[in-house]
Amino acid sequence: MWYLEFLRMRRALTVYALILLGIALALVVGLQLGHVAVGNSVSFGPGGPSDVGFVYVTGGHETKRVAAKSLEFPLVWLVGVAGFLAIFFTAILGPSLNAESEHLDYVFTKPISRARLGASYVLVDVAGLLAAFLVGLVIAVIPLASIGILRFLFVDSAALPTFVLLLGMAFMWYGEKQAATGWYQGSGGKAGVVSIVVFSILSALAAVDLGPSFHATIIALNFLNPLAYLHSLTSQGGTVNEHTLLPVSMAWQIVLTWSIGVVCCAIAVAGWRRVEA
Repeated sequence: MWYLEFLRMRRALTVYALILLGIALALVVGLQLGHVAVGNSVSFGPGGPSDVGFVYVTGGHETKRVAAKSLEFPLVWLVGVAGFLAIFFTAILGPSLNAESEHLDYVFTKPISRARLGASYVLVDVAGLLAAFLVGLVIAVIPLASIGILRFLFVDSAALPTFVLLLGMAFMWYGEKQAATGWYQGSGGKAGVVSIVVFSILSALAAVDLGPSFHATIIALNFLNPLAYLHSLTSQGGTVNEHTLLPVSMAWQIVLTWSIGVVCCAIAVAGWRRVEA
């Protein structure tokens, strides 16, 4: 049965990739129509493009000579875009365990334990989340490559932890939806919309000053809110600043997102095992 979930995830990823590709190509066309381009480098110093070199940047019918160093941008920016897209993909993805609620009389006749079957669904889905992240990262490069600015990309130290955190946020959201719907035999298709609304409200309430007790309660609830971790992660100059909503370091945010995701998936599989066909 894991293969059926693989086919379902593949369909979702195909639609997701085609939508992103369409957006990327539209951006490419817009940039080309606007005659936006970064020309060949001139007068590089011994250190390469970042060493007081200059390039010609064209926008519309105007061309400017600018310092190459001013065009450099860190990998963490692309990771952030791809991570946000992966989180959105997770939010709208239907919960896989609940999706089988109409076919349990067939699913549970397989010569395999329910726990193992549920775990196989989770593993396929997690692989799909990772694929969604990587697809977004690759497609985000296309518009940049079309104007010749990709060569100014540099790998920064914040890229890897940001990737792990954002993927953890997607996994956490996935796990919470599974835990909320895995035991339920009705349709769980609206779980994505409901979770977006609930998590957005929780994030907004964190900025409301209704006393220390209310604020402490909201902050505690926001530890279960994937969007709260997104609010707490900002990037500037290729460095990660941990602040705002959750009063914990980035390392702890990574531990929490992945731990909550694992616990929620375990709860989801345990609840699904008890559903009667």
